[in-house]
Amino acid sequence: MKSLFRFALTVLLLVAVMAAFPAISTHAQGADKPCFDLQEADCTMLYGAFSADNAVQYTKGVTLAYSLDLKVGGATPASVNVTGTGVAGGTGDAALFSTDLNLSSNSNDQKMTLPLQLRVVNKKVYFNSAMFTQGKWNFLALDKATSAGGSGASLQEQLSGLGALAGGGASGNTAAMAAASDPEVQAAVAKAFMSPGVVTSAVTDAKATDGTAVKQIVFTFNAAKMIQSPEFRPALEKLVVASPELGTDADAVSNKLADALKDTSMVFGFQVGSDDKLLHGVALHIASKIPEATLKEISKDSSSVKGDLDLDLTFKLDLSKIGTPPTVEEPTDATEFDFSSMFGGMSGGGLGSGSSGSSDSGAEATETTTP
Repeated sequence: MKSLFRFALTVLLLVAVMAAFPAISTHAQGADKPCFDLQEADCTMLYGAFSADNAVQYTKGVTLAYSLDLKVGGATPASVNVTGTGVAGGTGDAALFSTDLNLSSNSNDQKMTLPLQLRVVNKKVYFNSAMFTQGKWNFLALDKATSAGGSGASLQEQLSGLGALAGGGASGNTAAMAAASDPEVQAAVAKAFMSPGVVTSAVTDAKATDGTAVKQIVFTFNAAKMIQSPEFRPALEKLVVASPELGTDADAVSNKLADALKDTSMVFGFQVGSDDKLLHGVALHIASKIPEATLKEISKDSSSVKGDLDLDLTFKLDLSKIGTPPTVEEPTDATEFDFSSMFGGMSGGGLGSGSSGSSDSGAEATETTTP
């Protein structure tokens, strides 16, 4: 869709999410905490899970299990799934991390599977991928991140060039993005986020994946109600000015946004140990359904709309063996990686030159590797 409307919907949701987390950090510094409609004991338990004392336990070591599942329906359905397990611990130069993950996607009946291994040990990031490293271990030296390497460009310069290439055609939304990052807009959204009924909570007794007894605290965010709250009005007026494609009547835009988001839900979940008071799990679920007729009404170019918008995103992270130092083996016979090898023929931004890799559309990339 050529209109900025979908972009505006995304911005509103993202800014709302951004507004929630400063509230947590504000409480950690001793300011008032947003409990929404939680009981005081449950609210204290939730914020306590993020305390500095508990952070020490997480940095000692933790075992991870995570998954991300994205499904997009409509005229061109697609799905992406990421699953993985790993361990982490330590900080700074002593940081350790290890994970084996599997990424799979399906779009227009074209399927791809990509296993990937990552290790962080001895100030180096190791990775192994059939698609990008031909099934061999490569590494990036973290202490060389700001110094020139063998390619004649530092990692920092190469990443900057990559970002310039990726963002070269994205100038059309800069005004709306600037409005979303405006401190006054963010302040208005933060106030709207706290409006009665915008966020509701529920608490149940449950078991974490490792069997630990936990309190499961779930927050449900109502985007449509936030958009129509009086506290959100200053943010809405600035977004309308920045994105005239939405319309010039703030009331009309508010009604359109609320109607478009009436079947959109955002749910955050936290699992906190009933006894140890540590964080054992985090979950996020976003679901959105917007009928084709509504999309055509709010689109600048209705002819570009093909089918309903149906999006479902689920993320889950489980934490176990908290406080147990991890063991991460350093891969042997690894080769230092040069980003320029992925972008042969491209110039500018310090990417350098080299041979480029390729992958046939719909091909499946698999690998079997050992540390």
